[in-house]
Amino acid sequence: AVFVFISLLTMDRIGRRPLLVTSAVGVALALLMLGWAFSLPTPIPALAGTGLCLFMASFSLGWGPLAGVLLAEVFPMRIRGTAVGIGWSMNRLASGVVAL
Repeated sequence: AVFVFISLLTMDRIGRRPLLVTSAVGVALALLMLGWAFSLPTPIPALAGTGLCLFMASFSLGWGPLAGVLLAEVFPMRIRGTAVGIGWSMNRLASGVVAL
């Protein structure tokens, strides 16, 4: 929640693109760290935990909160409400499938 709050406060000052790029780089590094932690002959739980925390923080800094902002800006005003509703429904459905 802290990184979402930081993202929402700095979105207009820093810009969306730098937040998304920073988030993508952080997520990629976190996933590499997580994969490396489990690919070692003896897995290192602290490295895996650090990778997971870095992933959550990086995602919450950019892609998590900015997805809704970008979704609302893509569509014209006449269909925006319906389109954003369908977009978020698909987002939640896909997240639910992945969580299973």
